[in-house]
Amino acid sequence: MIKKVIVTVIVISIYSVSFSQILIKNPKNGSSNYLGDLVKIELKDSLSIFHFDKKTNDSIAYKLNNNFFIQTEIDTSKFFLLRVKNIKHKPNKENGYTYVIDFPAINRQAKIINIMYEEDSKGSWKAQSKNYATLLSDVEIKQINKSELEQKTFSKNSFKRTLLDAKEQNKNILLYFTAGWCYPCKWMDKYIFSHEEVHDNIISDFITLKVDVDSQKGEKLRQIYSGEGIPNFFILNSDGGILKKRVGSMKKSEFLDFLLVDNFTQPRKPKIKTKKTITKDIGIGLRLGLTNNNINNLSNTKSRTGITIDALYSIDYNRRYLIRTGLGFSSKGTDGLAVNYLKIPLEFGYSIYKGSLFDLPGAIRLIGAPYYAIRLNKDGLGISNNDYGVRFGISPQIGDFTELEFEIYYEYGMNDLFESISGKQNNRSFGLSLSLTL
Repeated sequence: MIKKVIVTVIVISIYSVSFSQILIKNPKNGSSNYLGDLVKIELKDSLSIFHFDKKTNDSIAYKLNNNFFIQTEIDTSKFFLLRVKNIKHKPNKENGYTYVIDFPAINRQAKIINIMYEEDSKGSWKAQSKNYATLLSDVEIKQINKSELEQKTFSKNSFKRTLLDAKEQNKNILLYFTAGWCYPCKWMDKYIFSHEEVHDNIISDFITLKVDVDSQKGEKLRQIYSGEGIPNFFILNSDGGILKKRVGSMKKSEFLDFLLVDNFTQPRKPKIKTKKTITKDIGIGLRLGLTNNNINNLSNTKSRTGITIDALYSIDYNRRYLIRTGLGFSSKGTDGLAVNYLKIPLEFGYSIYKGSLFDLPGAIRLIGAPYYAIRLNKDGLGISNNDYGVRFGISPQIGDFTELEFEIYYEYGMNDLFESISGKQNNRSFGLSLSLTL
């Protein structure tokens, strides 16, 4: 009798473990135009079950096949679709239907899931590379508490301090180049470095240094440890010699493999650039603006709203220094007196901030711009036929290859417009402009 009771208890215990389940309702990032809204995920020991709500009466659910698969941030394993089931059309003439997809069970350590599609190979060569499409990206199946753990993982000390710490603790250095506008960097910060296993491996074996490539420290270090693209990872010895390097985001398993360094690996000396690298970006652009204008010392006058239109040619050095010129139209004067000019600007800009604006590469520039202008509407009112002066402005800009810039400026004309009138009458303007440079 006692033996039977023991056996019964063991069976019940096994039964409860094998049917353990995690339920996620309305997961973050779970909406897809193609698949519909992901309303629920059931993670079981044997299955991953996805419940979808489709708002249109299409036939997508009937077209899903075993080319569809799920993947996590853990590794590159693919879990291909097993079946589509429970297709139910909504009652009362309501558009849409619900359906369920079964996939194999995934690693319980996973934090996110991607639903992807693998296209069949075209041609007779089976080993040729396949194309993949992501239908749902970064569906969160666990609460992500990345900020605290990621901040504990990476230091922002000076490079000199990092080298000293590495020598004192007899550790290698993990150097991580990133940027505020870099999505793959943010992806790794949130979904890879939030894993305790990754954090523990880094902390136990490395002195870390995280560097923003847009900072002055980042610009200097990139002269020593150069590389195309970010995120960019270097494993260095305590003398700064390169043991390994890798560009691009990595899955958890790939990153842990990257951290493994053979004791027999010979460090390579970094190719220190004696001359600072200068990147030059040439662009053409169009600028439109509104100005509030007046003529100084001209009595009984009110300000006038005018417009500016400029075609521009620019050269940007290292996203830090700007030279820009072109040809433009500017309408100035006072209320009731329009004075129109053909303007030739010569603009100089310096970025006082480089980094991220609205999650895009961005900068904030100071602008200084002398100009020369020829009056177009020569109406015999005794106004000088030309003007010259200077403009001072500040302009936030976003974008890299295509740049959108907003400028606030003050323009001061230096020429006396009415020599026949005592005193100096000169143009003054406050302006707002928006420019697009390609």
